[in-house]
Parts: sequence; structure tokens; C-alpha cells
Amino acid sequence: MILPYVIWPLRFSPNAPAMIDFYTRLGLHKSFSHDNGTFATFLGRSGTLGVHDALNTESGVVPQHTALNFATTDVVLAAEELTELGHHVKVWDETYGKQGVVASRDGRVIGLNGDSQEDLYGGYRTHPEEEAPSLDVVAVCVTSEMKAEAAWFASFGFVASSYDDPWWIGLHAGERSGVIGIHAGEVDSPSAREADDDLFGPAYEVRIGFETHEPLEVLDARLRDAGFETTLVTEDAPHIELTDPDGERIEIHRAP
Repeated sequence: MILPYVIWPLRFSPNAPAMIDFYTRLGLHKSFSHDNGTFATFLGRSGTLGVHDALNTESGVVPQHTALNFATTDVVLAAEELTELGHHVKVWDETYGKQGVVASRDGRVIGLNGDSQEDLYGGYRTHPEEEAPSLDVVAVCVTSEMKAEAAWFASFGFVASSYDDPWWIGLHAGERSGVIGIHAGEVDSPSAREADDDLFGPAYEVRIGFETHEPLEVLDARLRDAGFETTLVTEDAPHIELTDPDGERIEIHRAP
């Protein structure tokens, strides 16, 4: 593996300005955005995530759904590496550079995007980091085949320290990668399909979560001071629960 990959789950929101404000107040760093409030990219302590207005996309995504993407340094080189590993990959030109998708093992697609933003025209801008974020971004993948799914993500350098937990496998690929969380459960997904030249969807959908490196009680108090309504769960797997403006439940767990 030559290239590093960073998770970049992208929420297609019916209320993008509210979601952008939510992640900003949560403590993530808004690194790139459009002036009209329809798009923003956020950096966590590790991992990234994005918000896109669901009303202004031609991808056919369902509002409130979150599509998994990877950011990497070179989309073309990534496609060559993944193709050598047996993946079906498609790359094309956009006005801002190369973009691609890679088919998952059951036919869903994951986006491949360059990790630099250089096209600062038409209302797009970057934002300097004022305070380092404290939360790691987690892309939660629900599956009934946890170890098979975890093995597939190893192609992108994401591995776990242990694969023995029957409910959760946390995958990392480096300090900046963010976390892919493999969670036991049933999910509606398409049947495996043969490779084709279109390779546009359905998207590999994930849930958004976070991990914190500070005590949950400290984080919970800080979020309450920031105006969030939170629930601190102390039994079984302790975590903080809150709801985002799209009505999706967010869980924040203590980083291992």
C-alpha cells in the first residue's frame, strides 16, 4: 500500500446550513465551504466528513443519507493500486480534478476524492484552523458479515488491533485516517453484481459517529455548555447520545 486513505463520509442534508452549524458547534474544524451554505468539509482530530445540500445534487441520493468516500493524495494512482488488487474502479475528470469510485464487495460504490482543495472560485473558500478538533470521525458500517467486511477494507490500509468482538470492529489506517466501525446488524444492500462501465451507485451508506480522547463526563459538560441536548449513557458501552438537525442519532464513544 503506497497511498494513505482518510474517510470522508458525506451527508446529503435537506437542511445543510443547520448541519454545518451543528458540526461547527460540535468542535470539528470547517476546512472548506461554499458561501451559500450548501456545502462544507470538516476535519476531525482524525478523519473528515462533509455536508452537501440534498436539493442541489444530481446523484440521486436520498436526503439524510450519508455516503462513504475516501480522500487520498492521488486518485489516478489510487485507482491503479486498487485495480491491481482486483477492485473495479472508475475515474473521470471534474472541473476541480480527478474523481473516482470503487465498487464494494456487494456492488455498492465508495467515492475516491483528492484531499486538496485548489479551486477557490465561485464562492468556495478554505478556513484556517483556529483550534485543533478533539473528536475522531467514525463511519459506522452495519453488516451481518463483520470479518469479511473488515477484510475488504484492509485493501485501503484499514486494520484492527482485534477482530474478536462479536459486535464491533474498529479499523484505522493511520493517525489521520479516522475510524471505520464495523457494527453487527442487518442492512438492506444490493446483491453482488458483475463489473460494469457505469459504476455509479447505489452508494455505500454509513452512519456518522465520533470517538473522543477526553473523559465522557468532561465532553458531555462542554457540549451542554454549547447548547446541545445530550444523554450520557454509563452502562454497558458508555457513550454520549445526541440528535443532529436531520433527526439522526449520534453516538460519541471513548477512543480505545
